[in-house]
Parts: sequence; structure tokens; C-alpha cells
Amino acid sequence: MSEIEKTDIDEGLELARRMAEEEEGIDRRPTGASRHVVPTIAVIWSLFQISIASRLILDSTFIRAIHLGFALLIVFLNFPLLKPDSV
Repeated sequence: MSEIEKTDIDEGLELARRMAEEEEGIDRRPTGASRHVVPTIAVIWSLFQISIASRLILDSTFIRAIHLGFALLIVFLNFPLLKPDSV
């Protein structure tokens, strides 16, 4: 293969990789404070779930609301509503 064909193949593979990352969400890597906040919230959520199963007695509707709140918080921190402008 010539050097030009290798360059075209490399550019095509790079484009395919970027498109796959964008589609699959791999490109969304937390930065700044959310890099530490999201795992902390996940651990707190896990501890809350363990405390519910062992000794905390709450109404099931209230528990479901808290569960949904944790889930939505983690989702919105991982996948922001608006993408940052790429400059």
C-alpha cells in the first residue's frame, strides 16, 4: 500500500472511532468537581439502600421518590442537558 492509502485508512478509522464514541456516550467523561461528586452520590445512594433494607422504616412511596431522585441526579450529572460549546 502506498503512503496515501495508509493515511486515508487512518483518517477513516479515526472518524469511525469518533462517531462511535459520540454515539455510545464514551466521550462524556466527567471533569472538574463532577468527577468526584458523581461517585460520592452513588456511594451515598448505596448506603441509603442498605439502610432501608436493614433498619430504616419508611413509606414505600417515599422510598421510591428518594430512589428516583438519586437516579435522576446521577443521570443529569453524567449527561448534561446542554453540551458545552466546542471552541
